[in-house]
Amino acid sequence: MDTTKALAQPVQTAAASQTNATTTVTITAPSQVGGQNTNTIFVTGIMISASAAPAATQRATVTGPQAANFGINLPAAAFAPIVLPYGTHPLIVTAGANLVVSVPALGAGVVCDVVVHYYIGTL
Repeated sequence: MDTTKALAQPVQTAAASQTNATTTVTITAPSQVGGQNTNTIFVTGIMISASAAPAATQRATVTGPQAANFGINLPAAAFAPIVLPYGTHPLIVTAGANLVVSVPALGAGVVCDVVVHYYIGTL
């Protein structure tokens, strides 16, 4: 796959923040019009952070059509922001499909932030 065509596209950000509630970011690639797949989303990074120690261990999940569905265990202790960089090997979301990053509630008063960086380009 040649991602160099898409690298000139501006990086976009999708983010969500919740206090003691499920925090979800969903990115949907635009539907395809015409023959060439110009509406592919390339996810270059995901960040998960918490304002304090979660009340219990939780599992964040990343799901999508061509992304390997996986989870990340968040400890029941204070942690630095978790950064998943995909710069040169981005997660791919094809036209009309979704990528979902979801973190369950982390406890009373704990703010969870989820940020996804991506660009739209040609596959």
